[in-house]
Amino acid sequence: AIGSATLPGHLVLVTNGVYCTGIVEGGYGPSRVALTNRVVVQSVNGPQVTVIEGSRSDPDTGEGIDVRCAYVGDGSVMSGFTLTNGVGGVYSEPLGVVTNCIITGNTGTGFGPDCASSAVGLFKINYSLIGIPAPCLLSGETSGNNQTQAAADALGTFTGTYYPLKSGSLAIDNGTNTGCPSTDQIGQPRPVNGG
Repeated sequence: AIGSATLPGHLVLVTNGVYCTGIVEGGYGPSRVALTNRVVVQSVNGPQVTVIEGSRSDPDTGEGIDVRCAYVGDGSVMSGFTLTNGVGGVYSEPLGVVTNCIITGNTGTGFGPDCASSAVGLFKINYSLIGIPAPCLLSGETSGNNQTQAAADALGTFTGTYYPLKSGSLAIDNGTNTGCPSTDQIGQPRPVNGG
């Protein structure tokens, strides 16, 4: 439902779920979601419960298709998703914005596994955890509460429903509360310590 029918500048809210079907062309190959018309796509309850899964072809049989999780075009914003299991997590144009996302568990063919861009790896990514940040050169600020960090340094073992933060993670008590629910993924109130 995020396509040419969505007018530039509109906000599209996405509810909880695992989105793992459908393929759209947009920006260097097939993606589950392609934001090509300057829209803001935001999850209702955050990346812990709103997942976009790509897909990978079977290397032995060649069955299936390689699908990136998301493409973010210039002027578009993707906020509050986990992007995983794709041949590429997110590919963004230089003026695309990715924020409040967990991008991990992807593979790469020709681009970085978790993030890539058409402009020497530059695009704005904020308040996010990235499994393998290379080759992205992140243009978003990474000071104060605006922390972008390699997921391996921040996330513990997947519990089957969420990734807990490791002790000492830059994500603890950092980030933005904009658009966040009043409780976290395990029902604890937030923000904690002033958020």
